[in-house]
Amino acid sequence: MIARFHIISILFLCFFTIQAQDYSTKSIDSLKLLLEKSKNKNEQINLNHQLSEIYKQTNIDSAFVYRKNSIKINEQILKNQANNQELLLLKAKNINALAVLYFKKGEYKECLKYLLNANNILQSLTKKNGTDKYYNSLVKLYADLTAVYVNTNEYKQAQYYNMQTYLLDSINNNKFGMSEYYLNLGIIEYKQGNYQKSKDLFLKTLNYKKQYKIEDGLDRVYTNAGNACMSMGDYSSSLDFYFKTLKIDEKNNLPYEIAGDYNSIGNVYYYLNEFDKSIEYYKKHSEICVKIGNTDGLATSYGNIANILAESGKLSESLIYYQNAINILKNTENEKHLSSVYNNIGQSYNELKEYGKAFEYFNLSLSIKEKLNDKQGIAILCGNIADMYIQKKDYILAISYAQKSVKTAKEIGSIYDENYSYGLLTTIFEHLGNYQKSLEYYKLYKETNDSIYNSEKSELITTIEAQFENDKKQKEIELLNKDKKLKEFELGEKQKKIKQQRIFSIFVISGFILISFFMILLYRQYKAKQKANFELNLKNKEIEQKNIEITTQRNEIRKHRDLVLAQKNEIEGSITYAKRIQEAVLPISEMSRSILPEHFILFKPKDIVSGDFYWFAEINNKIVIAVADCTGHGVPGAFMSMLGISFLNEIVRKQEVTKANQILNELRIEIINALQQKGISGEQKDGMDMSLVVIDNSQFIINNYYHAQFAGANNPLYIVKSEKLKVKNEENTKLDELSTFNFQLDEVKGDKMPIAIHLRMNDFTNHEFELQKGDCLYMLSDGYADQFGGKNLKKFLSRNLKQLLINNSQLPMHEQHKVLDKTLSDWIGDGEQIDDITILGIRI
Repeated sequence: MIARFHIISILFLCFFTIQAQDYSTKSIDSLKLLLEKSKNKNEQINLNHQLSEIYKQTNIDSAFVYRKNSIKINEQILKNQANNQELLLLKAKNINALAVLYFKKGEYKECLKYLLNANNILQSLTKKNGTDKYYNSLVKLYADLTAVYVNTNEYKQAQYYNMQTYLLDSINNNKFGMSEYYLNLGIIEYKQGNYQKSKDLFLKTLNYKKQYKIEDGLDRVYTNAGNACMSMGDYSSSLDFYFKTLKIDEKNNLPYEIAGDYNSIGNVYYYLNEFDKSIEYYKKHSEICVKIGNTDGLATSYGNIANILAESGKLSESLIYYQNAINILKNTENEKHLSSVYNNIGQSYNELKEYGKAFEYFNLSLSIKEKLNDKQGIAILCGNIADMYIQKKDYILAISYAQKSVKTAKEIGSIYDENYSYGLLTTIFEHLGNYQKSLEYYKLYKETNDSIYNSEKSELITTIEAQFENDKKQKEIELLNKDKKLKEFELGEKQKKIKQQRIFSIFVISGFILISFFMILLYRQYKAKQKANFELNLKNKEIEQKNIEITTQRNEIRKHRDLVLAQKNEIEGSITYAKRIQEAVLPISEMSRSILPEHFILFKPKDIVSGDFYWFAEINNKIVIAVADCTGHGVPGAFMSMLGISFLNEIVRKQEVTKANQILNELRIEIINALQQKGISGEQKDGMDMSLVVIDNSQFIINNYYHAQFAGANNPLYIVKSEKLKVKNEENTKLDELSTFNFQLDEVKGDKMPIAIHLRMNDFTNHEFELQKGDCLYMLSDGYADQFGGKNLKKFLSRNLKQLLINNSQLPMHEQHKVLDKTLSDWIGDGEQIDDITILGIRI
């Protein structure tokens, strides 16, 4: 088989970009001169900002210098004006712009750190003044957070901030921002290998922009649509989209984006085996990357040029380029790019028949692909490893990897990778003498190959490129014509001046003619002044009319604003009323809580109403206690919590079910029936996670211990004791132990399935154990452990929570409540709570 190398595509994310202006060296020099002479710090901030924006497209390192200078001066002024809200807003914008520079360099951790810093500032400002004043800054920040979370494969966070952007844009009827929402959804699907779905979303974005005549951002849509088509093997459509992008980026003079366009076009020609054209565009890409200081892009060029050399049989030379790419990528966070280079090095060693080294690099690449869930990368790697085993004549392993490659390629709709693997299977079964199987796979290989390389597509690709070149030449002709007309105009002006000089000389000789000419000139000026006064009166009337229109529009805007505020107050009032209803069904009162021994309840909803809830009841001398975390938070989560409490009352209080796992089994049936869940694809997966304990008080008088049961849906139970936990059904119970001094914490894990429809629908496990007086039980949702905070803005994590609980378990329960509350408050600091938080602690 012919060696197959993994080319590097550039995914064009929807960071807000500032269109490049035609700054000349003269304008840069003049800005620098103004900066040197300026004594005004506000002016210095603005000049540093302008220089950073200019250099962003041409010299990224210089852009960093001026951006950091702007932030430094900003902070100096804030030392004396700490509460100046305009300066705080300017600081947030400056930090956001610095984060964008880190994104362009591929340093995503630094980028995220600065974006979250900017978010903290904006959130503190919105708490004081509302969101309306900071709409533009918030939209840009949320869009940038979406982009960086996509690049770090944190898709839930990306979807969250994408939705926040969409909500703000919807309130302000920003059609451009609403169109970017669908583009971002497409990128998220693409990154997860769902190419057809991502293509549909990109085309939906394109139609939306065309419907509302939105030209801004079309280049990003075309680029990402091209990426989706290329991943699916539709090269003619992919090339068409890339050339449309290049046309827009050249018009707007965006070198960073133009470099990416050249790389994408080179990739298409690579897959079409037109290596001369491919390397032509790769070299254009690398030249711009060197010029603007884009090291990540330069690594892309090195890797792709190395692929061409390897395909041409120059394997030793290709390894040098691959090593250059690795040296750059090891200093960045672009793991996907690095894994592709490892794959390509493995291919080179495979061609050199150094199979040990080949497998070593294939394995390095495959581990990263699996970590990132890069399905197309996995399909390529499995195909390459299968090819290696064919050469080693280990056909059994070759079949295994080739079939895995086919399966993965079908999942993502990649015809190119599917075709390659069919070719491998054809070869394998031919070597094994199974000609019937070989023929079957050859037919599949031929079908997929014809769909990629048919003559119509080849002609279409040639037509697309010719059309682009023709448009480019037409523009050059237009520029030449404009230049010619300009020269003709200048020549005419010179001739006109000569003619005027001759006339003037004649008038000097003839005084009478001079006086006559002067009188005529005065008369014409008088007429011109009359005309000017008339036009001025017309302009004044137009201005007055415009002022009336502006006043009317302003009044209309105020009216709409007041309507939105009224609606907002009405909604908040409804939610506050819903909170009272929720509190009415929660066991908040002292009488309701009197059935529990010494205890505390830390209950902190993220919004007005909560998706977490706690519940307990006493039936037949048994106390049943539950803590649950419903899908979502706010109003949707509150609805689910009301359902959960209602069904628990029915199951325990009325039906008197007191076996822990049976309660969860019955509750799951009620939730599935209530939500009409069928388990079909695309259905909402609403439900809840829960820990539930049943304590039997009757055993203590007889045996001097309490008999307890526990069942959990995803959520655990923490038990702090002074001795080892005695478990009756140890074979079904998973324990994690943590000990300190005279105490140990046992974590009894719940089953890995929710109270809802799920792939796994086994009965919940019933854990039985003994409790002594003084033992502490802790039931909780995941909100506390998942809260971001601290100086590095990281999650609190369950291991830190466990240590906190065991360290303070000897304190009275109300003191433990204070410690947990204060620790959480200090951890969050100026940040925001991201989820509902519930911890229920009981001392036996």
